[in-house]
Amino acid sequence: MNKKEALEFLDRLAKGISEMFGSNCETLVHDMSVPKHPIVVIYNGHVTNRKAGSTEDVYGDLAKY
Repeated sequence: MNKKEALEFLDRLAKGISEMFGSNCETLVHDMSVPKHPIVVIYNGHVTNRKAGSTEDVYGDLAKY
């Protein structure tokens, strides 16, 4: 499985989890191969107001560290 296929699989998995547990369940995929690990995809981002491309974790912006 190459990186693109892995990210596509994880995207589908994150979406499925968010649908299974409802609108208060935020699920996301980080790209751990990129410094500061940006969010590649996010579902129910309204829970923490994070968006795709963000480097924020639940404690704040990782780009600061």
